[in-house]
Amino acid sequence: MKKSLKYVSVPLTTLAGIVAIASPALASSTPTSTPTSTPTTAVTPAQITQLQNDINARISLLEKLSGRIQSAKELTSSDAATLSAVVGSSTSGDIQAMQNLLSGVSSITTQSQLHLTYETLYDNYRIFAVVGPQVDLTIAEDQVQSVATSLIALEPTLNSLITSNGNNPTAQSAYTDLVSQAGDAQAAANALGSYPVSLTPVIYNTDPTGTHSTITNDWQQMKSAYANIKAARQDVSTIIKNI
Repeated sequence: MKKSLKYVSVPLTTLAGIVAIASPALASSTPTSTPTSTPTTAVTPAQITQLQNDINARISLLEKLSGRIQSAKELTSSDAATLSAVVGSSTSGDIQAMQNLLSGVSSITTQSQLHLTYETLYDNYRIFAVVGPQVDLTIAEDQVQSVATSLIALEPTLNSLITSNGNNPTAQSAYTDLVSQAGDAQAAANALGSYPVSLTPVIYNTDPTGTHSTITNDWQQMKSAYANIKAARQDVSTIIKNI
């Protein structure tokens, strides 16, 4: 039986808050193969309780992720639809699947049944290892893309104001940095492409180590992009104060 993967999720709210975001702590775990001979001895009450706790933990995370999807203003309609379908509700998606697993726990009487339920819980759904990062990375990517695009669109107006107000050196320097920071943030978001929203348990199971590494690297890119956005917003403030 596999140990639980832990996913430390991060709420994505205000831009100031997301700048300090930490990448999820994801455990890299290679799926184990089903034993050729599975024990049929009776399960213990403690094992049943642990299984129920493991399933409920996943339901809890999925419900939180559903809330984040609904409140993410910069999430594109396409990405929102994809994520909502994966996470689901009491009648669809992974939430329904977890509730179905939970309702079947009471009928588990042997170690073989327990083992197969855990195999389903881990290999078929990967709530912590895949769905959590899938939702939060996609939201982060869309947020960065939206804010960076807005900042880049503002650049011509700011440049014109700097010129018409005497080319203040401080404002000029801030503008140069703004162009660089906003461009770097947009490039970081573009680099992720469709990978986050397209993650699946199958992708993870095929290459656990590689998938884990890519997710970790993507979070590092988003952290850098948030820093770029924060610096760019400060540049805008500096420009306005010096023209």
